[in-house]
Amino acid sequence: MAEEANNQTFYMSNMQPQYHAFNGYDSKDNNKKGLWLRMEQQLQTWAKNLGPNDTIFVCKGGTIDDEKNIIKRIDNKMIVPKYFYMAILRKTQFGFAGMAFWSDQTNEYRTNETLLSHAISIAELEGKTGIDFFCNLPDDVEEKVEKTFNKTSWDGLR
Repeated sequence: MAEEANNQTFYMSNMQPQYHAFNGYDSKDNNKKGLWLRMEQQLQTWAKNLGPNDTIFVCKGGTIDDEKNIIKRIDNKMIVPKYFYMAILRKTQFGFAGMAFWSDQTNEYRTNETLLSHAISIAELEGKTGIDFFCNLPDDVEEKVEKTFNKTSWDGLR
């Protein structure tokens, strides 16, 4: 099942360039992990801890919409985004919970920064990106879950 899901989403067109120090680890020091890598690992932990009837929805991307949101263009074509984001919606027997990550992409490991320092509400992320992430939810649920970020609902944000 996981392999099938990977095959449905792992395309070159679904990739954006990232600095190794942002989405990798130091081969000499495994405790030195990039900020985006730590976000991805935390997301995987949340997904692994879901109950059998729970679901997690994730939208990820980088900013490519405006020159001020772009670090550079490689060969005047491929865009290197200045910011990366995740919008995360979790549905469990207790209802919906939402949160987002927003981070500038830098070429340093930033191990002193917590995930919590990059966690925001989905509504705040929508304001930064102009994207309506979970528009298929009923309006009353969407409004509540996107405006509310309760850090106690999300273990591991240190």
